[in-house]
Amino acid sequence: MVTCASNRLLPLTAALGLAAATGAAANDAEFTVFAAASLTDALKSIAAVYQRQSGDKIRFNFGASSFLARQIQEGAPADLFFSADEAKMDGLAKRGLIETSTRRSLLSNSLVIVVAADNPSRITAARDLAGPGFKTIALADPAAVP
Repeated sequence: MVTCASNRLLPLTAALGLAAATGAAANDAEFTVFAAASLTDALKSIAAVYQRQSGDKIRFNFGASSFLARQIQEGAPADLFFSADEAKMDGLAKRGLIETSTRRSLLSNSLVIVVAADNPSRITAARDLAGPGFKTIALADPAAVP
């Protein structure tokens, strides 16, 4: 069963708005964190500070939430799971694979448009992409990314 946090992870999870749930041994504990790839930079920065202060070790497994959820379903051990896909988290909960009392919605994101620095097409909003000058638009695979 994936537990969302432990007392040893409190500084890490508190920084992200989570409450700790279970106990762990003092210092030099190891925790495995599964997290959406979009959180890589933020979580690595937070973990570096946490590890220096606590002596604990954080191991990360970053990837698409769908792939991480599948790994958990197949028995991969995770102490903490940051999913970018509520439906995947719901699926784990229905299977009894997460400690539901520790589940928290912490973060959100939004779609953005990225253009060249000089923005030659003068794109300012999604509606601008409907113009006749655009034939191809690249998107993430909806099957892999929420």
